Amino acid sequence: MSDFDALRADLLTLISQLSDAAGDAPETRERLGRAAGRLRDGRLTVLVCGEFKRGKSSLINALLGETEPLMPVDTVYTTNAIITASYGERLHIVAHLDTGGDGDGLTRRELTRSELVRFAAETENAGNKQRTRLVEITLPNPRLASGLTFVDTPGVGGALEAHTATTMGYLTQADAVLFVGDTTQIFQHSELTFLRTALDAAEAAGDADAVVFVLTHRDLGSDHAEAYANNRAKLAALTGVPAEDLPLVVVSSTAYQNYLLDGDPEDLEMSNFPALESVLWGALARRRIRSLLGGGAGEAADAAAALLRPVVTEIDALTAGTAARLQQIRDDIQRSHRRIEELKHSSGWRNDLARELDHVGARLLDRARDELSDVWHRVDTDYLYDERLLADPQRLVGKIGEDGSAVVGVINRRLQRDVSSALESFGERHGFGIGTQRVRGINSPAFDDVRVTGRLGADEKPGGGMTVMRDGAFGMGAGAMIGGSIFGPPGALIGAGIGLLAGLWRGKKVVQHQDWQAVRASLRTELSSVKDKQKSQVLRGIKAMMADVKERALADLESRLRQESESVTAGIAALERAATTTREDADRRLAELGARRAPLDRAVADAAALTKRVVDLASGGGPVPSTGGSSREPADDGSWADE
Repeated sequence: MSDFDALRADLLTLISQLSDAAGDAPETRERLGRAAGRLRDGRLTVLVCGEFKRGKSSLINALLGETEPLMPVDTVYTTNAIITASYGERLHIVAHLDTGGDGDGLTRRELTRSELVRFAAETENAGNKQRTRLVEITLPNPRLASGLTFVDTPGVGGALEAHTATTMGYLTQADAVLFVGDTTQIFQHSELTFLRTALDAAEAAGDADAVVFVLTHRDLGSDHAEAYANNRAKLAALTGVPAEDLPLVVVSSTAYQNYLLDGDPEDLEMSNFPALESVLWGALARRRIRSLLGGGAGEAADAAAALLRPVVTEIDALTAGTAARLQQIRDDIQRSHRRIEELKHSSGWRNDLARELDHVGARLLDRARDELSDVWHRVDTDYLYDERLLADPQRLVGKIGEDGSAVVGVINRRLQRDVSSALESFGERHGFGIGTQRVRGINSPAFDDVRVTGRLGADEKPGGGMTVMRDGAFGMGAGAMIGGSIFGPPGALIGAGIGLLAGLWRGKKVVQHQDWQAVRASLRTELSSVKDKQKSQVLRGIKAMMADVKERALADLESRLRQESESVTAGIAALERAATTTREDADRRLAELGARRAPLDRAVADAAALTKRVVDLASGGGPVPSTGGSSREPADDGSWADE
């Protein structure tokens, strides 16, 4: 059992014990039940991304230990839709197809294993003609049983910008990133550009556990030490992590698949998968401990304190040595009761919380508008003057989608940070806090259904042939005149030929310039709806997400008030019992209370110990060193040297 699973099991045991002790405290029992549900169902989403043909799908197949490949693999860039793999009792594959209708515009279609390629691979679903938005796979794989989800993504880079946009759009849902390169090739500019956005969107910069770097194809030769060193240096410069501390592993998925089939230890050594799994599972466990277990430990500590308070109050009242001490106990609990009642019936803190979160929402909306304005400024001043994009308008749409996804990544990063900051500030002002609010973020606008041509009005545009011929004739005449005046009749003939060529070239350039102008005008018209759609979806997403955050934060605060009220009310009842308890019954009652207090004291101590374990495990181990091999690393001469 992993450290994570062991710690989660201990937390669930403690929460169960506290739930049994909370028989007369329904709100505390309800909160503990929700905390247990989050612990059991806690998910960690790992986004596997990188350029085309870097071996992402093969890597996931190998990590899952599946002898029959699950993710589509081919000799050309393959995956062109998001594919998720999670645990389930049986193999179940569902494709979500974009219908463009009302609601979310998606329809579900169950697939067989053999149909996966037809709906999620470029070879049989070129240009995503099936309009596949997402494929969800569940399977009874033990490596996924603890809540891990792998996400296979389309390749990023210059070949198909729409794929890059799709992958960037999913960054908002990633807890960690597995970035895949190739040990035989140096990272391209497009890969590093995407990675910079990925690090920002996943809030991974400066956190070695949030991203693991893998170089595949370790088995394809032995002269790649230079590429390895170059890639490691580029990643170090990009992340700010020293090269020797980068979690960078060189593997061969093919060798590992062979090992799964034949059990040959040489295949296992060549695969270097033991090194990868050590780095990956350790990093993911630490990350999940921070994101999931910390909240469970805090909830257990709050519940133990709430259940212990009335027991301690009654014991203190029964053992108070003086009337003054008893009065102090009464005053303290009455003061707590008045404060809780004031908070329950006051709208001030609710308005303050709403106001605080409204300010967050307003700032995010302003930031989104500014970021999207920058996107469309680049479209107007850069992209529409790039002849490669003008010649392929769908590539231009993909580029706009890619930039929009990057904006969403920035907004989601600020959303989580600003919400957390606002709730912390609120807690400091009012003296009671809110549980950690996990904000999943907004989705990136999808433009799979957008088709632009750059040819609006092309049928009405006058032909360019006359312009070319006119300029050619003019050039021929001017050339003949100049040549004849200098060299006579022979010069006139030569000059006419040169003038004709110059005139034709000039005429062609004029026509080409006019054509590009017409394409730009057409695209500006066609893309106006894309601009409106992108802005509308992002702004609506922010408003909807902030409304959800506000609703959940208010609900959590109301629940905490009910829990506090339960505890204080139970304390008041304990005081009343103590006041009516006779001297003869006091010893018996103290024995009963002592028996109730002992497990609650242990629970408080256990909650503190578990919290410390969470902190220690979350920070344990530090950054994981880069490793080119479990027993071999690339030597200076490019060979794979034995240690």
